[in-house]
Amino acid sequence: MGESGRALGPRFRYVGPRMGKTHDIVVVGATGYTGRLVVEHLARFGGPTRRFAIAGRDASKLREIASGVRASSGYEPPIFVASAEDRRAIAQLASAADVVLACAGPFARLGESVVEACVEAGTDYVDITGELDFVRRLVERYHARAEGAGLRLVPCCGFDSIPADLGVFSVIDALKPRGRAQVESFVHVDLGFSGGTWQTTVDMMAHSDPRRAPALPSPRGSDRRATYERGRPHFEGDVAGWVVPVPTIDPAIVLRSAALLDEYGPDFHYGFFLRMGSLPRAVAVGATFGAIFALSRVKAGTRALSRLKPSGTGVELEERGGGFFRVTTVLRADGEKVVGKVSGGGKYAETGKMAAEAALLLARERDRLPERAGVLTPAAAFGRRLIERLEDHGIRFEIVRRTKEGV
Repeated sequence: MGESGRALGPRFRYVGPRMGKTHDIVVVGATGYTGRLVVEHLARFGGPTRRFAIAGRDASKLREIASGVRASSGYEPPIFVASAEDRRAIAQLASAADVVLACAGPFARLGESVVEACVEAGTDYVDITGELDFVRRLVERYHARAEGAGLRLVPCCGFDSIPADLGVFSVIDALKPRGRAQVESFVHVDLGFSGGTWQTTVDMMAHSDPRRAPALPSPRGSDRRATYERGRPHFEGDVAGWVVPVPTIDPAIVLRSAALLDEYGPDFHYGFFLRMGSLPRAVAVGATFGAIFALSRVKAGTRALSRLKPSGTGVELEERGGGFFRVTTVLRADGEKVVGKVSGGGKYAETGKMAAEAALLLARERDRLPERAGVLTPAAAFGRRLIERLEDHGIRFEIVRRTKEGV
């Protein structure tokens, strides 16, 4: 199965899990903060059969979640008690599912056994990781095997990196550039962390180099240029504020989409920035993250940082019903400028929607998705169909402006 992107057409009809599978989806890490949000979305919008199961290390917490789902929806999801180290239990849950949706990080330590079990079992895979080294390892170790088996392994199906990846996909789809495409994304978001994200961030800072350009291995046979341009802090008129480059996984995912998809043109350049608003705030946030990075490089500092926010704790602003995100994407190509925007509520609540809807597409509409396999990006795996599903659940995708350049 190649990387052509040909759609399979309307012959699809959902008839339940694939042969030998007993569940559409198994949610791994269902007891964590984001895992619970994923389960909540599946319970509300998973359809009349709601054929999903939940998995995690703590049987009592899983029973509590299952009881809550039964009380709210009438459906009680089956339970798999499994830790990442228990390969037999992981293999069992992977064999039972059409799709495994992984929410348990840090993925660099806990994620690979789940991916390996999915590949062995012929099961599609979705996760919410934002860890570049983990995704790089997936591409290197599992892309060829998954592609040969016709499997879709789709990491980064949460706030990392669906808004950036599908935001770029939207502006590219609007213009369809023929030559050089210069694209920049500007993220405006509340900066609260859940306990799981905080632990993963500290772990990543302790073991990675933020100065390294975000990149993933190029797809075999691709001759398109896809280049990251780091940029510098500056005032950006399109978002009316100061912006700074940030070392996230989003640029690597967008660049892989550009290498996989013909629509991005032969010469794609990408920059990624965080909108800070005022210059003093940009300086203060930069200094804070610099201090966290410095502390994370020594064991005592890592231990102290880890104690600040334990895994499983939520985000105060979102727990009060607040939070927001807005990703503005600017494309310049072929003498035109296109500005798009993706926006929604709190990033964790929206991650629950994004990951659940991605998994539901693989479980329920697999044969209507682009005919690609391997380690894919959200744009390459789902394209416009995921945009439509997310719009149905309140996440907005807009083309806000299209103008001629140099006029």
